Amino acid sequence: MTGPGSALTAGAGRAVVELPDSLFPVDGFTSLHDPLRVRVLVLDDGTTRLAVTVIEQTSLFEDQIARTRYILRRTCAVEPDHCLIVAGHTFSAPHVLPP
Repeated sequence: MTGPGSALTAGAGRAVVELPDSLFPVDGFTSLHDPLRVRVLVLDDGTTRLAVTVIEQTSLFEDQIARTRYILRRTCAVEPDHCLIVAGHTFSAPHVLPP
């Protein structure tokens, strides 16, 4: 059964955010203390599929958001306008600027 009133399905995942050593030092940080992660929850009611994504950074730039939406579309079949992408606020992570 698909469409309104059908069962809600969900999937979740996480991955480590890889930062190159060449990035450091940045904002007084010389290395990572703990790995940074990205977490994704995908929900589908049979009509609409959406993704809630949290990236452990203090802020996100437009190119990072665009790349994340592209990856979600390619890997999870989530349309870009159905993606909620947020930065998880932490002061223990560097403020990563685009190259």
